[in-house]
Amino acid sequence: MSPAIQFVGGPFVDAGAAVLEYRLDKLCADFSASDLASQANELAVIYSQTAWIGYLTVHFPNSCWCNATMGAAKKKQQQNALLRAFDLPVLAERECAYCRRLAQQIADRSMIPLLTGATTMTSGPGGEPGLPVCSACLSGADR
Repeated sequence: MSPAIQFVGGPFVDAGAAVLEYRLDKLCADFSASDLASQANELAVIYSQTAWIGYLTVHFPNSCWCNATMGAAKKKQQQNALLRAFDLPVLAERECAYCRRLAQQIADRSMIPLLTGATTMTSGPGGEPGLPVCSACLSGADR
């Protein structure tokens, strides 16, 4: 999927797009796959620092960077899925809740704040827990 990160009107996606614009010093329309790969590598190092893990524990306690109930292998798998979401295949007939492109993941609160858990549902599109998202919106939402 093309790494077409864009502003979509959702606070988590748009804040992430703005952070990437600042970090890369270019408009999101001009991001390349190489830009996003370099940011994924840099953010993996940053988010692994003790101070950042503490920050994420307060503001994003279910994330794969600090969730105490998530095993090491699951954390690593989710970190790769979040930072390198563009490598994931599209989900058949599922649209991204933010931009309506084809979704690549079903996100839960470990990926995007304020969502329900991976198997818990208070409401969900298509009668399933989680929120379908494309890689571009997920890349914005998890920054």
